[in-house]
Amino acid sequence: MGKIIARIIIVVLLILAVVVCYIFFMRPLTKTNLDLVGRISIERQDYDNLNNQIDSYLELRNEYNIINTKYQKFSLELPFDSDTTVIANDIYDLVDYSGVFLESINFKELKTEGVENVGEESKIGVIEIDILISGTFYQSLTFINSFDVLPRTIRVREITMESNPENYEDISTYIRAETYYDKNI
Repeated sequence: MGKIIARIIIVVLLILAVVVCYIFFMRPLTKTNLDLVGRISIERQDYDNLNNQIDSYLELRNEYNIINTKYQKFSLELPFDSDTTVIANDIYDLVDYSGVFLESINFKELKTEGVENVGEESKIGVIEIDILISGTFYQSLTFINSFDVLPRTIRVREITMESNPENYEDISTYIRAETYYDKNI
């Protein structure tokens, strides 16, 4: 019987030792672990919030880039100045591309009135372009059709073609066109 009591006491002491170990060692570690798990979940939420903010900033940047690209395109179509050298360079490029001979080119700024208020000057400036070229029919046609590829808005108002009585392949083409610019700036 003494051995049974000794075994019971040993088992009880072992159980008490396990309980004491749990209370003094495992419980603080478990509490620390729970605190760390709580902090980790808070950090994950912060990380997710920051990622969402980054995504929204990236979307804003993409929208800005799209708007800026459209602005650049429109500022080419309707520039802020009446600089005719840019138009002339574009026309010279078309002459080289189409193979026609440029006889003359003239620019004239037209006075415009505002549509809303008669008598007031318009906010859009108009430059009239008179071009005289010579070449074959297909060269002249290529030159005229190439106006579509120019970055600036150009409206062709009049086209007159005349053949040369001495050389039927040589055609003189007169083109009257208008281009526009923004006077506000």
